[in-house]
Amino acid sequence: MKIEFSRSGGIAGPAMGRSVEIDTNDLSAVDAKELTQLINKADLAKQRTPSTSRPVPDAFHYRITVSEKGQSHTSVTSDADMPENVQPLIDWLIDWSERKG
Repeated sequence: MKIEFSRSGGIAGPAMGRSVEIDTNDLSAVDAKELTQLINKADLAKQRTPSTSRPVPDAFHYRITVSEKGQSHTSVTSDADMPENVQPLIDWLIDWSERKG
C-alpha cells in the first residue's frame, strides 16, 4: 500500500507544511500494521467532501491518497471538519513526516 500525505495552511503557512510518501513495504512490520489499522479505522473512502462554506483562518488542510492493488482514493479534510476517526491517522502521518523530514 502506498500513502501520499500533505499538510498545508496553519498560522505559519509554508513553514508548517508537510509532505510525505510512504510505502508500507518499506516500513517495519510493526509500523506497517499500525498504519494499515489506522487507515482502515479512518475509512477514508466513506468520508464526505469537506464543506467550504465556513473558512477557518489558520486551519491546517490535509490530503491523503491511499493506493493499493491498482486502486486509489484521495481524502481531503481540515482541522475544522476532520472526522474523529481520522485524527489518529493524521497524527501518525504528521509524526512520521517529522521523523523523516
